[in-house]
Amino acid sequence: LGALGAYNAYEPNYDRLDPKGNRDAESFRAKAKAAGGRVKFAYLSVDFANPTGETLDRSARESVLDLADALDIAVVEDAAYQTLRYDGEAIPPILALEIARRGSIEACRTLYCGSFSKSLAPGLRVGWICAAKEVISRLVLMKQAADLHSSTANQIVTEKVATRIFSDHVAKLRQVYGARRDHMLAALSREMPVGVSWTKPEGGMFVWVTLPKGMDAGDLLAKSLKTERIAFVPGRAFFADGSNGNTLRLSFSCANEAAIDEGIKRLGRLIRG
Repeated sequence: LGALGAYNAYEPNYDRLDPKGNRDAESFRAKAKAAGGRVKFAYLSVDFANPTGETLDRSARESVLDLADALDIAVVEDAAYQTLRYDGEAIPPILALEIARRGSIEACRTLYCGSFSKSLAPGLRVGWICAAKEVISRLVLMKQAADLHSSTANQIVTEKVATRIFSDHVAKLRQVYGARRDHMLAALSREMPVGVSWTKPEGGMFVWVTLPKGMDAGDLLAKSLKTERIAFVPGRAFFADGSNGNTLRLSFSCANEAAIDEGIKRLGRLIRG
């Protein structure tokens, strides 16, 4: 959602990426040419993505690299949620896979974007990018032209906290968030009517719910705020073309178990009508 907000200012033509490799490079070129341009770059979140909570397997990540090579484009890898894994084995980032292919980060086209906003403190808004030196040099100039630099105080606080307690803090987050995720999944299984499905994320903060066809999550939210007093994000907001109106995003990170139980109970009642 944040990425769409940032990119929309430049009025791009979006084309949905298919990491499973069901589209070849030429189909992307043809669509871009028809829109009067060319393919510029690929953006994706590969671990516990916002909004679906889903993770790309290693094969799909390799396919993204193959596609980027064929199109000669950069890959922007958004890794904001990567540290928040509760189940399963960690999968190497796309950048790591590309380094293994090319032998050096200097030969890579991937930009790995990390953040402390999900794992340390949302208000600090401190992140980082790993990429080839030439790319970083250009990004520094762009950052200086945009706002000179991020808050020095925020960077100092982040560095001090991250070097002293970060590992222990993230371990605690995984324990707390993992338990809340499990609680939400159990509540959904208990309260949702037939015809509703949802993802089962291995990490992150979100569960993606698909409603029966014909049901609109935006209309459901408007009704919910009046009658049930619960909030969620309609799925349409996460799609450049405004599609997938029968989906919604739930977040378990800021709700305790009692709130999750009550919220999912109300959501089920709302969906049943």
